[in-house]
Amino acid sequence: LTFAPEKGNVAFASASDGWGFRIDQFAALIADKLGARPEALRRALWGEYYYQPKEKKVTRRKPTGARAAQPMCVQFVLEPLWRAYGVLAKEREEAQAALAQMVKSLGLDVPEKDLRHSDPKFALKALLRAWLPLSEAVLGMATELLPSPPTAAPARLARLIPTLPDLIDLPPPHRDPVTTMLHRVHDAVGCCSSADDAPVVVYVSKMISVPVSTLPRQPGDPAPEGREVFLAFGRVFSGRVVE
Repeated sequence: LTFAPEKGNVAFASASDGWGFRIDQFAALIADKLGARPEALRRALWGEYYYQPKEKKVTRRKPTGARAAQPMCVQFVLEPLWRAYGVLAKEREEAQAALAQMVKSLGLDVPEKDLRHSDPKFALKALLRAWLPLSEAVLGMATELLPSPPTAAPARLARLIPTLPDLIDLPPPHRDPVTTMLHRVHDAVGCCSSADDAPVVVYVSKMISVPVSTLPRQPGDPAPEGREVFLAFGRVFSGRVVE
């Protein structure tokens, strides 16, 4: 596996500010503006590619006489981000006006109360999260590039369930049931079966203690008492987990 931004398998993000993007997202954003296909722009937005506005074409040669010309990645990806963060150096009213103008030019839907927040950094985060949602960059990449559970199951099977052990030495009363169950588990995990009668195999990756009051409740349920419960995060490899 080769990680390459132009392939869409690399995301650039700021977890603290809540934004993220992939090169193909910016390619889709500026395709109409440049009159180009997003697929072609994906290659040009990473590396030494330059946009020549007069000819309306992309070239690997820096435009003649354009000392300030920047690669397309800098011009169309990084500089807009730098301009957004640049509002933090302005006075409050000037920063609010600049952010409002950016929201309008980008066609974003940002609540007015967020843009007029007393803290310019809060307003900037609201704009960036609406413009470049972190969830779309990361989860979109996962859904597009990672194989689905049924597709990935055969490749994972050898590590999840190594070669079936030799059960010849088991006493006869236990030999067949155990062997049969092992083969059932092996076959179910191998196809990520969700059948009603499939054996349930779950890998619990993490458990944390949380106040029971933070868990969702059905309407009409009594308020829980002040106690804690374990919340588990797991991956279902076969079967169905029901309450």
